[in-house]
Amino acid sequence: MNHYANTPAGRVHAVAGEGECPLILLHQGLRSAASFHRLMPFLGPRYRGVAVDLPGCGGSEAPPEGVTVVDLAESVVGIMDSLGLERAHVFGNHTGATVAVEVAAGWPERVDRLALFGYALVNSEEERAAELGTRVREMERDLESAPDGSHLPRWWAWLRSQVALKRFADGDVPSDTFSSDEIGFMKMGLIDLARSADTFVPIYRAVFEFDSHARLPRVKAPTLVVDGTGPFEPEIVRRGEAVAALIPDCRTHTMEGEDGNIIWWRPEAFAHVMEEFFETR
Repeated sequence: MNHYANTPAGRVHAVAGEGECPLILLHQGLRSAASFHRLMPFLGPRYRGVAVDLPGCGGSEAPPEGVTVVDLAESVVGIMDSLGLERAHVFGNHTGATVAVEVAAGWPERVDRLALFGYALVNSEEERAAELGTRVREMERDLESAPDGSHLPRWWAWLRSQVALKRFADGDVPSDTFSSDEIGFMKMGLIDLARSADTFVPIYRAVFEFDSHARLPRVKAPTLVVDGTGPFEPEIVRRGEAVAALIPDCRTHTMEGEDGNIIWWRPEAFAHVMEEFFETR
């Protein structure tokens, strides 16, 4: 079911499933609620997945200038309010993981349990400056649209590279023949890129400006930090032990050969990891 809520960060879209226990799902950067399409069926009937389009992504409006992670988190709380959800489990993937942490830190009474995949922990001001000066600028350049559409092959090639990394992690040989699942992944990604290209850079900047070392210790909810050993962006997201050390009640789990796209490639396996954590007392 499609759902919309007016929040300080603009009108926000979410897709709400059916089930007993609400589970907020926050996507990685340059994706949308659609990235949870294959995961949500494995959550029910026990869990009610609520996949949120972060502001500037999917069906949500562009965020205001100078948006912060607090603003993004407030938009998630706005969705919860509009759906009448007093409390929920929260899962965040990459960019969504940073937003999920702020939801848990800023509104602890609203979060039962917190699950994170690929949390981008910035360890020093020097690293923060490098990320803002290099990664964010590269993102801004790569997302620029050309009037003749020449940016589209570049975006498609980036999505193909993610498929190639997945094949490499699985030990598969390179090929120019793609399965229907792989084509579906790339089509979904291209649509998400087209919808967020003009609005995502401020969100990405907000993530790297976020003070994780100040906010992670304020998370009161029992937390699971999942690391993947896949080759996609290992330099920034494979820091689960360091993240867990900053959260009072936290455990870690490693999924060999996986990255944030596990929710598309192996949704049943990831749903099992989350369910096991949510049910453990």
